[in-house]
Amino acid sequence: MDGGGGGGVFFFQAEDGIRDAQESRGLGDVYKRQVIDGTTNDLLGTISVDGPVTCLKVNETTRKLYVGTDLTYQVKVYDLDWEYFGVDIDLYGHRPTDMALDEGTNMLYVAAELQEMMTIDGNGDYLSGQTSYGRALDAIDVDAVGGRIVAGSISDKALGTIDIA
Repeated sequence: MDGGGGGGVFFFQAEDGIRDAQESRGLGDVYKRQVIDGTTNDLLGTISVDGPVTCLKVNETTRKLYVGTDLTYQVKVYDLDWEYFGVDIDLYGHRPTDMALDEGTNMLYVAAELQEMMTIDGNGDYLSGQTSYGRALDAIDVDAVGGRIVAGSISDKALGTIDIA
C-alpha cells in the first residue's frame, strides 16, 4: 500500500486460540486481522471479523479493505481512513475464494465457489453482476489492458479467461 518504494501494509490472521505467553480469554471463535506496517514492522491495529477470512483485497484509491468471509458468504467493506466496517455485500450463498481489483475502474472481481464470479462496484460498494464460469474458480487476477479476468482452477488444473471489456 505504499505506492512502490518497498514496505506497505500487511494483514495477518490471528485467532483466539493462537496466543503468545498469554492465556486465551475465552472469546470463542473470534477472528482478527493484524495490520502491520511493512516498512517498520510496527503493529498498526487489529481488525475483528465474524468468521474465517478467505481472501482480502485493498483498494488504495478508495482506501477500503475488502474482506471475504467463510461463514457469512459475504464481502465486508472496511474503511481504512475511518477504521470501521461499513457495508456487508451478500454473495447469496457463494463462498469467496479470491479477489482481483481493476484499479482503473474500481471494479472488484470475486472468485466464488459454485463456479461463479461476482462483480462488486467499488465506487458504490454493491454487487453489480454475476458470471457463471463453468468450472471451479480458485484464483483470479485482472488483465486490465486485455479487458479480461484470468481465472485459475486448482481442481481442474486449468487457466481460462473471462472478458470484462
